Amino acid sequence: MYFITLVILVIAQRLYELKVANKNSQKILAQGGVEFGANHYWMIVLLHAFFFASLILESIIKGIHPPSFWPIALIIFLFVQVIRVWVIKSMNGRWTTRILVIPKETFVSDGPFKFIAHPNYTVVAIELFIFPLIFGLTITSFIFTFLNAILILSVRIPEEERAIRWAKCPSE
Repeated sequence: MYFITLVILVIAQRLYELKVANKNSQKILAQGGVEFGANHYWMIVLLHAFFFASLILESIIKGIHPPSFWPIALIIFLFVQVIRVWVIKSMNGRWTTRILVIPKETFVSDGPFKFIAHPNYTVVAIELFIFPLIFGLTITSFIFTFLNAILILSVRIPEEERAIRWAKCPSE
């Protein structure tokens, strides 16, 4: 029961975040924002949708067998949620699930951005790894951590870095 409850809560959180992201995206585009990486956005959406489907499927096939360290995994997951909110708040209305930049804008450099260049991707990586482990769902944990790493490191971050370079000097 607690598995389904927590999964539903996390899905509800993600849906709320999508609503916030879409509102922020519209605002940024209205201010002259430009989108980068639209051609790979579907992969991000698919990865996250299949993550939740995999959680449920693995729980049905294997059952829920929380490991002895599940309380630590839960604490880590909850701590990462605090960091997620910190990232979103630090971006002050500019957090989206897409890569959107406004030419010559000042980029966020406070909050978690003082410590790491891409804190949101770090949060997601930790979540994809730790959330399934709370329930002993190791297959989902390892597969989606691996797939996310490939997508983020080889596609998403390079595209975001390209967008940032362009926004700093849009005429080049």
